[in-house]
Amino acid sequence: MHIPKNVGGRLLEPLGAGLLAVLVRYYGDTAIDVPSRGHAERIMRSVRLKHDVVHSDLSANEIAAKHGVTNVWVRRLRRDLLEKPQSKLTKAKA
Repeated sequence: MHIPKNVGGRLLEPLGAGLLAVLVRYYGDTAIDVPSRGHAERIMRSVRLKHDVVHSDLSANEIAAKHGVTNVWVRRLRRDLLEKPQSKLTKAKA
């Protein structure tokens, strides 16, 4: 979304003069990225899935059914999230 240099234009009606004035003051003549609602919802679903994988006592099958993914995906995610990260030095010596 491109923020205009002055209050006005196509953003005036949907945002209102007050909000647009603040945007113009700080971001005038700048393009900003505003995530879509769908993008934000996908991020939240991913966060909830990862939370359940790490903190839930549910089985991989139960988590998969709850979140609409496969149990293979849950097991892979669990492995990746719970695996202890190794330092580069440790990996190099191995």
